[in-house]
Amino acid sequence: MFDIYCPHCGNPTEQDYLHTPEDLGGPSDMTYQQAAAAYKKYGCGLFNAVPEICMYDPIEPPQRMALIRGMMDFSDHPDEWVMMF
Repeated sequence: MFDIYCPHCGNPTEQDYLHTPEDLGGPSDMTYQQAAAAYKKYGCGLFNAVPEICMYDPIEPPQRMALIRGMMDFSDHPDEWVMMF
């Protein structure tokens, strides 16, 4: 298990919740790949009954936020979004 980071605010979320987004209040009718695509778009806002783009202020510095978004641009697979630092 590992964390993925919201591309809008930088908050961590355990990657396993993409299997069951409804556990955090998100939609229950998504496959893992659909949830991963939605997380790239909405960030932690995926975990609302109706997903919406995260509007929280970033908790990470701009350089780290750029890396978080860059990893998501690089790959559609959450296991490749792991931040090693």
